[in-house]
Amino acid sequence: MKALFSIFAVLFLLVVLPFDSWGAVAFGPPGGIEHRSKSVSPPAAAMDDEGRVYLAWFEEEKDVNSLYLAVSNNNGKTFSQEVRVNGTDDAPASVNDAPALSLGSKGEVYLLWSAKGSGNDFASDLRFARSDDSGKSFSPSVVVNDNANPASAGFASIAVGADGAIYISWLDGRERQTRGTGTYVAYSKDSGRSFGKNVAVDFDSCPCCRTSIAIGKDNSLYVVWRKVYPGNIREMVISKSTDEAKSEFTGPVIVGKDNWEISGCPHRGSSVIAGDNGEVLVSWYAEVDGEPGVFLAASKDEKTFLKERIESKRSAFPDNVAAAARGSELLLAWQEITPVLSNVVFESRKGADMTRVQLNTDVRKATNPVISVNRKGDVLVAWQKMDMRAAKTMFAIGR
Repeated sequence: MKALFSIFAVLFLLVVLPFDSWGAVAFGPPGGIEHRSKSVSPPAAAMDDEGRVYLAWFEEEKDVNSLYLAVSNNNGKTFSQEVRVNGTDDAPASVNDAPALSLGSKGEVYLLWSAKGSGNDFASDLRFARSDDSGKSFSPSVVVNDNANPASAGFASIAVGADGAIYISWLDGRERQTRGTGTYVAYSKDSGRSFGKNVAVDFDSCPCCRTSIAIGKDNSLYVVWRKVYPGNIREMVISKSTDEAKSEFTGPVIVGKDNWEISGCPHRGSSVIAGDNGEVLVSWYAEVDGEPGVFLAASKDEKTFLKERIESKRSAFPDNVAAAARGSELLLAWQEITPVLSNVVFESRKGADMTRVQLNTDVRKATNPVISVNRKGDVLVAWQKMDMRAAKTMFAIGR
């Protein structure tokens, strides 16, 4: 594995940020928010450059679902009263998947979710809402998808460019009957007040494996999703746009060559990191040669990928991996499941050095970790915890 460390380091040493000389991430004790309901989604999380912590989730409340955001201005010691983001006509369609969350450079908070649509029982719309006051209030949501006939839209991700442009990727069912589920992209140049024409990236997408999106050099846009090939072979693939998603995308190119044959959607998405010099890294879950695993693959040309299976405990089932970069340091978080436990493991890599730590401190089920890094180098990891009486959104802050 040390050889792979050095190869990944070569790929990502080109991303040099002010905190690039920092040591390994050291976490404080975990904190959390206890929810009123046990039916709560996995979290979305972000940390801004002032150290504010943003946590978002869906919560089932009697006959309706709601999207909430809570904000901490003191490194997670206390949180504001949660803000209900949606209204009556744009309630989240379910609580099974997490919302998408991203931040602007001037206190903007962006949230994205799938809401029940009209026309048939399976219709949904992709809704986007923004806050201009660090999450204290939100504008009414706008619809991102532009299909004329009812269809599904969901499993979305957000990327925000240095110029403030907002890019969204998602899975879309408007041509499902003839071409299978599609992977689509749209962008906004006005802080999410409106979105342009939807661009189809590809079809025959795995219908419930969340997309991921990242912005790289010269505003190149990278989208990763799981594609279904003949024989029910499901592979993570990547596609690139060099014209800000205005027209066609390249690819798709298979990332891991897993050759995973499965008749149904595994409901497992990906993470993608784009470096400043065209390098990309993808993390995902798959079953390879009959063994479940979490994987990394890196490339400098989006054509040839170096793949690695992340080592986990032999007695554990690895799942739900997330990845982020802090300069040339690669950050990973995933869950390891046994018949009685589920733990969240965090790993940092820089060159040939690696540190690994378990973030949850008790025996309750910890799942679905996500990672956020601000420009000062602060690291936020959030995850879902299921107690006997309630669900909790947990987090840990590292520096």
